[in-house]
Amino acid sequence: GAYFNNNIMALLRLSYKFGQPEMAPQPPRQQMVAPPSDDPRRVGEFADLLVDHLSNLIAKDIKPRDIVVRDSLRNAVIVAMAIGGSTNVTLHAPEIARAAGYADFWKEVMTPEEFNHLSQNVVPVLTDARPYGKYSMVDIDRVGGVQVIVRELLEAGLLNGDVLTCTGETLAEQVKRLGAKSADGTVVYPVAKPYKPTGGLRVLGGNLSHEFSAILKLAGV
Repeated sequence: GAYFNNNIMALLRLSYKFGQPEMAPQPPRQQMVAPPSDDPRRVGEFADLLVDHLSNLIAKDIKPRDIVVRDSLRNAVIVAMAIGGSTNVTLHAPEIARAAGYADFWKEVMTPEEFNHLSQNVVPVLTDARPYGKYSMVDIDRVGGVQVIVRELLEAGLLNGDVLTCTGETLAEQVKRLGAKSADGTVVYPVAKPYKPTGGLRVLGGNLSHEFSAILKLAGV
């Protein structure tokens, strides 16, 4: 239920817009929720919807490299900052970028200096979630899902809403169609009144880390 590696990687996939569709007319809606691992939807409804989802991608000739582009990678990192996500983000996001054709994430997508500027001065933490807070991924699901966080960041101009998603819609179009709720102010906070004023991650440079090879999870401090 806390963030940890598995949930953070699921959130990254949602931020890239690789997720499962919700039950709705075409194009299929994307699941931006995180039910418990024993939720029967995981082996029933979600599995069936995934088949429809893949069929939609094939029909529209949408490929992973159409979705995983520079701006969607940046979106995913910003969402990770806003949820006080795992330090593993800085391991997995560059590898996903490499698979998408970006040889050096820290030069072609986001420099370490920009990463720190965004986290320190631009992107706040919006969730009161474990391991640094009180609530869990199940609670985020209960108050509306990841789309609530994405909506807040979009409306604040912190995400690029024009990137393509796996439904064939832009991110902004998809969030609008999902009818994302407003932040409840207890589990998910609005950008205007965040849980913490600055983002949860920093990469460290200096004499002990010349190539920004260390990372600090400030959300947990």
